[in-house]
Amino acid sequence: MKTLQVIPALDIKDDKVVRLTRGVPETVKLYATGSPLETARRWSDEGVGLLHVVDLDAALRIGSNRSQILEIVESLDAEIQVGGGIRDGEEAAQLLDAGVYRVVLGSYALSNPGEAALLLREYGSERVAVALDHRDGHVLSKGWTEATGRLLTDAIPAYKGLGFEWFLVTDVERDGALGGPDTETYRRIAGGASIIASGGVSRLEDLVRLREVGAAAVVVGKAFYEGRFTYREAVNVVEGL
Repeated sequence: MKTLQVIPALDIKDDKVVRLTRGVPETVKLYATGSPLETARRWSDEGVGLLHVVDLDAALRIGSNRSQILEIVESLDAEIQVGGGIRDGEEAAQLLDAGVYRVVLGSYALSNPGEAALLLREYGSERVAVALDHRDGHVLSKGWTEATGRLLTDAIPAYKGLGFEWFLVTDVERDGALGGPDTETYRRIAGGASIIASGGVSRLEDLVRLREVGAAAVVVGKAFYEGRFTYREAVNVVEGL
């Protein structure tokens, strides 16, 4: 059985580290008094190999934290995965050229899949992921506000056919709610792609279940920031230590 990669989340809004519940802006909660870079450094000091950084202002179309994200990329040895508000291939390429390890494409990949797939030719499938946010298996776009009319189970094979290998799959009703991940959905989709599970993790047992159903990685946010368990405890449990 493969080891589940544990990826801490660092969501940035107004130059602060925050978390939302189910993606609702009004639920914003501050989790660190220092800068995003200071928080990222603490994760790096704990031995984190890959950090998931989200620009919430860009995702919500109310601003940008690009400079803060690039400062993190330039300052840390850890690899950085970036999502939130990447509107086109040029912006994605700029981030990758600046040292971002992996970009996560949401609405852009949903509305322009063929164009987004052009990035794979230059950067490879390891460095470009598609975000598939869903509610009850129905894929959503534009910050979880619009239904696409596509099923999650149909979308993954379609993007696989274009060359994509990595998918960040988030159940929006579970995101930030600490109610446990949707392991049955991950069980159904994990066989044909590299799935990064996101949403609902609250206990170490959740990580074990995600590993068992075949997820390749998991993004953990609120559970870390609220002290449910530490990064080292998470790594130890998925490695069976």
